[in-house]
Amino acid sequence: MTQQELAELKAQIKSELLQEMEQERQTRSAWDRVRHAMQERLADLDPGKRHKIISGMSPLIRYALGLKRAVNMTDDLAPHAIDIANQILDLIVAESQEHSKTA
Repeated sequence: MTQQELAELKAQIKSELLQEMEQERQTRSAWDRVRHAMQERLADLDPGKRHKIISGMSPLIRYALGLKRAVNMTDDLAPHAIDIANQILDLIVAESQEHSKTA
């Protein structure tokens, strides 16, 4: 391998690594937006309950969107994930209000 070929290979690898790092940064921020939306929605709960609910929501949202990991979420999926979270949270709120009436 010549010096020129080696330099081109290094440049290609560097470019691919930078692309992967940028994609990882973007996907992390997509899930962060979803998690933040859920935290705002659950702000009146104590932190322990809020954490448990959000932790339980992650696999439901990932399954609905066909994701193996939350960090694999892309920016275009974040609004769908927030919609799914809101629908589930609406159900949780409605059910908890119904059960508090009968308790």
